[in-house]
Parts: sequence; structure tokens; C-alpha cells
Amino acid sequence: MKNALIDLLAVEGRFNAGWGSLAYRERGDRNEPTVVFVHAMSFDQEIWRDVFSLIPSGYRLISFDLRGHGKSDTPTLPYDLHDYASDTISLLDHLQVKDCTLVGMSFGGMVAQLVASLRPELIGRLVLSNTATKIGIHEDWLAAAEEARQHGFTRINTMSDLERLFPQRFLDTSPLIDAIVQRRMNRSVEGYIGCCHAIGSADLSGSSSELDQPTLVIGSDEDTVTPPDVVETLAATIPNSSTNMIFGAGHLPCLDAPRAFTELLMSFLRSPGPEIATQEQNPKDDL
Repeated sequence: MKNALIDLLAVEGRFNAGWGSLAYRERGDRNEPTVVFVHAMSFDQEIWRDVFSLIPSGYRLISFDLRGHGKSDTPTLPYDLHDYASDTISLLDHLQVKDCTLVGMSFGGMVAQLVASLRPELIGRLVLSNTATKIGIHEDWLAAAEEARQHGFTRINTMSDLERLFPQRFLDTSPLIDAIVQRRMNRSVEGYIGCCHAIGSADLSGSSSELDQPTLVIGSDEDTVTPPDVVETLAATIPNSSTNMIFGAGHLPCLDAPRAFTELLMSFLRSPGPEIATQEQNPKDDL
């Protein structure tokens, strides 16, 4: 029922980015504090649906599908992290967003860091969840891109991916899994390849060390993609940041621990500045 209400309150639109269009969703009034959400690689803006349903009125919420994802168009390859950041900046300008809180999950967190570096006047605060200044090894991302180019996505390799992203109990019990598997099997191969090249070539350790926005950094104790020590290194890189950990969650807590994630987000939005806090997640609360 809540998600149906969110759909009724939200306005969907398309933005002409020059190379094609981005699909976006907006809820709330333009005079309210604005929170913009950037999703993870190989997912789309639907990963924020439960989080949106838990955020009270009084905020302008914006999500969108990155190029090559969801309902957004897929431009000609190749592209790099600056292309994703440029798309995000263009959308923010189009929607007349200033001084927003920018929330990025995983690859979306890398995009958010670069946006905040390139256009700091647009970003008042940052929330960086389960991300880093550099994720993985360049050669591994190139190999993943080539594998997708040759073989596409099967249920077997899709389930193998999900086992890295989520705790087993979530995979065993969540009603979301079938839909997640289907969406990932139907994702754009070109969009995936573009992300692989963008992540593999990106290293934000220099630019992110100069960020001065108050920043909430979120990690999960069961995340094997960006484990707690990686997240803590990110927080140490960004001067005005605090580290927060969700226990019992994997790489995408907006999906497997939305209540715990939203509680941390709302605490940060309501605070005058970053506060060090730890949120313990009981997996039963979100399943």
C-alpha cells in the first residue's frame, strides 16, 4: 500500500541529456529540502522504493536511472565516470536543484563523490553508502565486461552475483528476489559494459580528499564488495565525515535493510552536522 501511495505522489519524467534521455522520478515540493538518490550498478532507481516509502513528507525526493540502466537510454560506448557525473549534474541543473543532499549507493556513491567535487555548490551534504574511492581491479572489470559481451546474463551467473551482494538469509526469504533476478537478467549488456569500464578506470582518492561537504559514510558488516575496512578508509579520506555501520546487511542495505538505512539517513538529515553513530540491524525487521 505504501509503495502504491508513493507512486501516486511521485511525478515521473524524462530529461534530454543530449545523447538520449534519462528517466527520473520526483516527489515533494521544490521549496522543501532536496534529497537526490543515485543507484548502484546493474540496478535502477527502483532500489530506493522502500526508502522513499519510509521518508516522511517535508522533503523533495529525486531518483533517476543512470545511462544504460532502467528506463534511461543507452548511449554509444565507451563512457567513463565523468560521463555519469555529467549526466547527474545536467539533471540537477534541469530540475533547478541547489544545496541538496546527494545519496549514492555503491557505484552511485562514486558518481556522487565526483559530482560533489565538480560542482560543490550543488551539494550541501553527501551520503555515501557501501562505496569507495576505488572499487576492484581494472583488469577484473575488463574481464567482467568481456564475459558479458560474449555470454550475456544467465540465471546462473546472476544468482552468483547476488550471492556476493546479499546475505544468504535475504536470498532465502525475501519476496524481492525473483523480481531482482528477472530485472538483472534483462539489463542492458552495453550499460553493464559501460559501468565496468567506468569503475575500472576510476580512482577518486585525490579529488575526494578535498571534499568539504558534511558526509555520512555508511557500511555493512556483511558487505564483501566494499567491506567495513574499505568504507572506513573512504571516511578517513573525506575530511568532514563520519562512519556508520549497519549490522546484518550486505552490499545494498537500501534493499536488505531499508529501515536501518533510512533511520541513519533521517538522523543525518535532521542533524546540524555529521554525527558518529552505529545502527545495529536486526535482519528480521526488514524481511
